[in-house]
Amino acid sequence: MDTYKNKILIYIIMTYVLSWLIWSLSFLFHDVNISVFITLGTLMPTIVGLILYVKTYPMKFKTLISVNFKFSIKIKHYISIFLLPIAVITIAYAFMRLINLETPEVSYRWFELPIVFITILFLMGPSGEEFGWRGYLHPVLKEKYNLLHTSLIIGFIWSIWHLPLFFIEGALQYEFTKLYGIGLSLAGYLLYTMMLSLWIGVFFEKTKRSIVTPLILHTMANLSIGYLPLVFNKNGAMIQGLLMFMFTMFILMSNIKLLTKKP
Repeated sequence: MDTYKNKILIYIIMTYVLSWLIWSLSFLFHDVNISVFITLGTLMPTIVGLILYVKTYPMKFKTLISVNFKFSIKIKHYISIFLLPIAVITIAYAFMRLINLETPEVSYRWFELPIVFITILFLMGPSGEEFGWRGYLHPVLKEKYNLLHTSLIIGFIWSIWHLPLFFIEGALQYEFTKLYGIGLSLAGYLLYTMMLSLWIGVFFEKTKRSIVTPLILHTMANLSIGYLPLVFNKNGAMIQGLLMFMFTMFILMSNIKLLTKKP
């Protein structure tokens, strides 16, 4: 097996094994809060990514931070990554109200949103995942694949990584399993994650591969789902999914040259 494939497979295997092992402990230690295992498991993509990144590109910690955490992003990109997920959920909610469909109550008051944002960023996925998926795996895949293929491959890997959570009571994904059944839940989650991965991939490249971009976009995607939980309403989930597909097609067509450019 060549070195290139090794870099990809080692990352995927290490991340899956460590995350899945930690999550599986929740079945053995019932006295421990389930969120402890879920949170620890979600740290593995970034931890493994950091280890392999430093091994592949030896550098001082300060250099690693300056190379990957660039805040000098164009205002239009900041606006996009903050507002795109909110736009989808807001339009879906407004449409449901317009046609008199049942809608959920908002989960947070407006002044709670900054605290919720920080909590999600550091404890509910983005910080524990994005340096792995985007910081390490994205550049490796881009050596041989265009951005479209890279984003879809990461989306698939990212989605399947969540698989055990569909069977762990207390995880968000488990709620989908209870509501929609395992087959539909997995299919819907796969499509959602691959579309979100395409969004993140495009803006990651547009912002010169600053990890700040996927951190914000991933956090806002999770926050929007929590703020207006339309995904737990069958009509809401369908409308939100269709809107996200439309937004994805717009992003794809607007950035077709970037997405299909040869590596």
